[in-house]
Amino acid sequence: MGVTGDINGMKKLADQIRELTTAGFKLELSQVLAAAAMKQVADEFRQSRDPYGNQWKRPVLRNGQPLLDTGRMRNAVSVEARPNGFRLRIATRYAVTHQYGATISPRNAKALRFKAGGRYYTLKRVTIPRRQMLPEADTGRLGPIWTEAFNREAASLIQRRLGKAA
Repeated sequence: MGVTGDINGMKKLADQIRELTTAGFKLELSQVLAAAAMKQVADEFRQSRDPYGNQWKRPVLRNGQPLLDTGRMRNAVSVEARPNGFRLRIATRYAVTHQYGATISPRNAKALRFKAGGRYYTLKRVTIPRRQMLPEADTGRLGPIWTEAFNREAASLIQRRLGKAA
């Protein structure tokens, strides 16, 4: 009894697997995951939900979807792929207020005055509810939605790379 096989095919597959550890592959994986993260944030804005599928609280002083009054924050999302990961940013000064929630009080006046929904308001303080856009370790890590998206994209990239050897 004996076993036969194509040693050249095995060598080609081993070379393909080895390529998955190169800097070029790691950068490509970072780019794929960065694009998946951008899609997740876009989905959250469109669906008014956090990274874990929980609905954002509706605006109290205006009609419409939360965080989409001007679209500035949604349009400020950017991503930078790096060889060992990526960095996703929401480059507005008020993104942190919505990510964590906050109570805003006047500093140099007796009240806050602002316009919302076409009407002016004067209030002693305003509470902004948490409308989390990015997953964090203390709220559930990546969570099932982001994890599934990342796993799907990484598996697809690996399959495309290994498929060349088959």
